[in-house]
Amino acid sequence: DDVQAMEPIATWMSHTGRDRLQGWAKSTVLPDAEIIDKLALTQWLRDNAMAVPRSWDGLADVPVDYPGPLVVKLRDSGGGNGVQLVESRADLAGLLDQPGRLGGASDSGCFVQEFRPGATVVAAGVATAGEVLSVMAYEITVDPKRPFAFGYGLTVRHDPDAIAYARAIIEQLGISGPFAMDIVRGEGGEPMLIDLNIRIWGSWTGCQAV
Repeated sequence: DDVQAMEPIATWMSHTGRDRLQGWAKSTVLPDAEIIDKLALTQWLRDNAMAVPRSWDGLADVPVDYPGPLVVKLRDSGGGNGVQLVESRADLAGLLDQPGRLGGASDSGCFVQEFRPGATVVAAGVATAGEVLSVMAYEITVDPKRPFAFGYGLTVRHDPDAIAYARAIIEQLGISGPFAMDIVRGEGGEPMLIDLNIRIWGSWTGCQAV
């Protein structure tokens, strides 16, 4: 038996301990809420020697000479909700001054991350206790006018580096169940995680068709 829940519900279950009490927790290493929290997960992976984009808790933490571009994200939301791209640190300050700028309740729900150009690859599959049982890599077809929103198609890719990177993270976190990891490339072409769904995700049915 298992429960699949969107981020707000899964986070609530994690904070209250109901997921572990019922045997529904998806990780043996971290509370599920810390995996859903994009900033907390990024910091944990960095501390455990995994390549991740540079990320900051807020405007004050971004170096004044950082050239950009940058993205502002809600820490515990999915589906690209609230993601905003800005070209510079100055533009970032203007965005964060706007009330309700990301559709979130408060600044504490946001964080800032370096923007990595190029296609996002998804490594998605199913695991048990950190062992990947099935995995594939694909790119999502998106509306160019809404590049961070839900996709409406997928193209399977041969990407052994992304798959190996995803396997390493899933093993480190002891993940069980469905997962979908969004991956961008660093300056040297190395895979870097920007999000990890530990639930059935939007392209699930398309993946089954493949």
